[in-house]
Amino acid sequence: MPKFREIVLHIGYFKTGTTSVQTALETCSEALAAQVVFTTAPQDHDLRLAFEEAPLCWHGRYLEHGAASEADYPEIRARIRRQWAARLEALPEAHFDRWIVSSEHLFDLSEPSLRALKNFLSPFTETFRIVFYIREHVATAISMRSTAARFGEPVSDDLLDYLSPYDGIIARWEAVFGRAAMQVRIFERDSLQGRDILTDFFCALGIALPCTATVGETNARINEFGIAVLRRINTQMPKISGFTLNPMNDYIGWLFSEFARDGAQFIPSEATVAAMIAAHAAGDETVRHAYFPERATLFRAYQVPRAKGGNDPAPRADLADQVAAVITALARQTRDDNLALRLEAARAETDRLRLELAEVTAERTRSYRHRLSTHLRACTARLTGAP
Repeated sequence: MPKFREIVLHIGYFKTGTTSVQTALETCSEALAAQVVFTTAPQDHDLRLAFEEAPLCWHGRYLEHGAASEADYPEIRARIRRQWAARLEALPEAHFDRWIVSSEHLFDLSEPSLRALKNFLSPFTETFRIVFYIREHVATAISMRSTAARFGEPVSDDLLDYLSPYDGIIARWEAVFGRAAMQVRIFERDSLQGRDILTDFFCALGIALPCTATVGETNARINEFGIAVLRRINTQMPKISGFTLNPMNDYIGWLFSEFARDGAQFIPSEATVAAMIAAHAAGDETVRHAYFPERATLFRAYQVPRAKGGNDPAPRADLADQVAAVITALARQTRDDNLALRLEAARAETDRLRLELAEVTAERTRSYRHRLSTHLRACTARLTGAP
């Protein structure tokens, strides 16, 4: 007998609120379990790792699993598959109604990898549902550029390097899981239920909002000066050197995402916007016709913002050089030492405060519902004459 009635695979796309969904799945796991929903966040990214194949190798993730060379990759994948199988086998039958997996890195698995993933999961479920959010291409590319800087990846000023071929992704998943399993949704405030990603996501699955309705902004876009500094830091102190991860890059990237939000942002030219629209036109029409025939266009047209005061938002290179040099020198001096510990403590404290706020919000909601329920019962008693 299958463990679940349905396995939900939430596969992205990038920059469509996936981190918010994953945070909610993790922090509200007990509330979701009360609705017979099984969650495995934040380990869901490993499910992608277990079924990927060269050349689409997530090198940083392998290093986190102890890889010393690429020769270790196959055994790491096999080990992860064994761990997942053992975990699922240990679950009581029919205890959970569904299992929600959320990883925006699943979307780019090849068709053979998807078939292997489906074969692995099929014994545990009756049906599959694939939830895929898509977002206007220019806004997505600009956000991806910022994220690349934060996570120590190469940053391009050409947005065409950040194409998002939704039609090809959807076709690949349809070929393996079937059209009926696909649930494609548009990440656009006016198109989201409640104008919020968490409300939309859980409502789309028919699940009551768990312990908190908001998680707060995650992976906020970094301003242009912050990106300029991070590009220099990532060059001088790469995140990955050979088969060694530099943990300082993650801490520094997190700091910039927290404290370098305001200020000049990347503004694409009209020509770049036109080129992005042209590059995606045929694919977008395919998706619109298949999933959103009621819409005149798949996305609303991107509006190029005006720089404040009409100024060029390009940051000062000399100042970026100086700031990057200071941060890099400090990071090298204290490498995994005091600074890393202080930053980790700061991040932990920030996460603790966010959880505390979520708990306070949830408690207030429960208290309000209790008072409302008591009031309604009293009113009903008065109207009916019941004691």
